Amino acid sequence: ALFSKYADADDPDCMDMEGIGNLCQELGLDAETDVRVLVLLWKLGAKDKPGEIQRREFTEGMENNGWTLLSHLKGSLPALDPGFMDNKEFRD
Repeated sequence: ALFSKYADADDPDCMDMEGIGNLCQELGLDAETDVRVLVLLWKLGAKDKPGEIQRREFTEGMENNGWTLLSHLKGSLPALDPGFMDNKEFRD
């Protein structure tokens, strides 16, 4: 599935910064400079550790956002507005 393509070879239930960077490259995002990467990880539910996302978080986040394909993620990029940072839920 989509997660497996970017998962860490040593830990197939974790996507580390390298995998996130590869995913972002396919989405046309610069993982080092584009704040939408942080928004995407937040919307996917990445909470366990900074700079990585667990398979469970990714899978649930994709499902909760109605995304099943890479094209769905690409289509959502314009909506990844960093204005969410004003949201109380994010600040907590």
